[in-house]
Amino acid sequence: MKKLLCFFCISVFLFQANAQDEQKGNIAAINGIEMYYEMYGSGEPLVLLHGFFETGDWWDFIIDDLSEHFQLIIPDLRGHGRSTNPLDHWTMSQSAKDIFALLDNLGIEKFNGIGVSTGAKTLLHMATQDTQRVASMVLIGGTMYYPEQFRESVREGNYIIDNLSERRLANLCTRSSFNTYFRICKKERVYSIYSTLTNVRCS
Repeated sequence: MKKLLCFFCISVFLFQANAQDEQKGNIAAINGIEMYYEMYGSGEPLVLLHGFFETGDWWDFIIDDLSEHFQLIIPDLRGHGRSTNPLDHWTMSQSAKDIFALLDNLGIEKFNGIGVSTGAKTLLHMATQDTQRVASMVLIGGTMYYPEQFRESVREGNYIIDNLSERRLANLCTRSSFNTYFRICKKERVYSIYSTLTNVRCS
């Protein structure tokens, strides 16, 4: 009986926590998907884009500080977290178009951006698609070009991932050693580049 009561209390707690998380953000219907996003603070718009296999929650550690100076827009990229992706593929170019569509939906014309990995590459695509809208950007671990050898290895990797079970893929993406490394490093890394944000401009 005690075990049953304990299980019930834990279930209620988790349900309430999940409900609170769901209430933090909004859903925008754009480009044939439902994109989840959160907004904090006021001031110049600052878009924060997470990396692959991550979500907008990656930025939780720095929201309080940045929201004192900027209006933060923090989405889950297409197919990540609480955002949908009805297509059978994913591209940086489409990701950039999604973020532009989200900003259009919010009535935001010009913005600053910080992106990590895939988020950084999404910002690069945005800067090339429309140079007038990106006021400044900080890229963390972004790559401007992939040689054919790398593209081939990615295609092979995608084949392997496509043939992994959902359980094995979930375990791969949530290994504690991987996440712990980034949890420790990311705060120092983002703080170190934060002061440069207004000095990096895209003409």
